[in-house]
Amino acid sequence: QDVYLSFEESIFGAKRDIEVNCFETCDHCGGTGAKSSSCIKSCDRCKGRGAVVETQKTPFGVMSQVSSCSKCGGDGKIITEHCKYCGGKGEVQSRRTVKVAIPPGVNDEATMRMEGEGNVDKNRNRVGDLYLVIHVIQKKGIRREGLHLYSDIKIDYSQAILGTVIKVETVDGLKDLHVPSGIQPGETLKLSKMGVPDVNKPSIRGHHHFIVNIQIPKYISNEERQLVEKLAEIRNHTIYGGQDDKHKKDFSSSKRPATSLWNSVWAMLGRGQFGDRFASTTVCMPVYRKHQSLNSPTMLLTAIVIIITCMLNSACKRKKS
Repeated sequence: QDVYLSFEESIFGAKRDIEVNCFETCDHCGGTGAKSSSCIKSCDRCKGRGAVVETQKTPFGVMSQVSSCSKCGGDGKIITEHCKYCGGKGEVQSRRTVKVAIPPGVNDEATMRMEGEGNVDKNRNRVGDLYLVIHVIQKKGIRREGLHLYSDIKIDYSQAILGTVIKVETVDGLKDLHVPSGIQPGETLKLSKMGVPDVNKPSIRGHHHFIVNIQIPKYISNEERQLVEKLAEIRNHTIYGGQDDKHKKDFSSSKRPATSLWNSVWAMLGRGQFGDRFASTTVCMPVYRKHQSLNSPTMLLTAIVIIITCMLNSACKRKKS
């Protein structure tokens, strides 16, 4: 039997009165299929046993085979006049109401078995079972994955920057969701224990997750544009201005004299005032950190030492020649 549940009923469980079509024992004949007890006679072929023994000679000897009586169908009795309500079948199709308790957290397409609520089998004198196939009607805006629920929410870019509190739809009704400032697109917020209960342990319940989508308007007014431009100007000053710019300017201004000093030294080494070139000399440039001053006394002393060394090398070379 198919049972259709709303999304909330699949979460919290439900009680239903379900009408099912089934075969039950005929009340008029008591399941015998005869109009009355006098209409039931013993089968004259099997003598009421319901089975007959057939003997056959074979080259291997005499073999006996037991089979159901073809005249009475194995019942051992013959009905001379059938019950008019069931037509001699002993069972009738009826419609009855079954009370069903559906547990919380049931899944879509799940099957429930109700023992003893099926059809009557008069040959085996037992009653079968009833199987219920659950169909859950999906809810717009909420999807289920295991014990957790997921929803997409949309907020304005100003709300994403400043933070806000919005109303969100849950299976427990409308709830407040706190959105922190600086939330990023695609981030997930959750309401704890507002998901699906475990069907085996209803005390355990999942969470409801909300995926954030930030809306950026395509068209804004002139006033809004001016405010956004002002905000962009403040942001640029905050990121690139202040102390970092001061260090950057100090480094640039201090770099120029040092560069000109080194250019003068290398020019003197390449073409000196004496008319002859200096001896070839390898000089390793000192490495300075970003915030070390290039106009320090150490820098000047290094330049003087290099010049004197080069002049001595040149004098020695002339003397040898």
